[in-house]
Amino acid sequence: MAKQIEGMYIGGGWAPAANTYPDLNPSDGSTWAQIPDATVSDARNAIESANEAFEEWSQLPFNKRAHYMLKVAEVLERRQMDIVEAI
Repeated sequence: MAKQIEGMYIGGGWAPAANTYPDLNPSDGSTWAQIPDATVSDARNAIESANEAFEEWSQLPFNKRAHYMLKVAEVLERRQMDIVEAI
């Protein structure tokens, strides 16, 4: 059964997508997941949100930014097999 990706993470929250498209497994052609199909407007919102967030992020002390990045690394490590499966 194909996984359903529920939305797009934009501006600190989940935004629904009006449409999805199938992400196909190249080895057998099966649908691995239904992926949100972002619109131009979604992309612009994501870019604007990232630009707005950068101001605050860039003002954080190095050790605080490093702490957040280590947390990201922990999550990636914990979800390693999910990532391998997706790839």
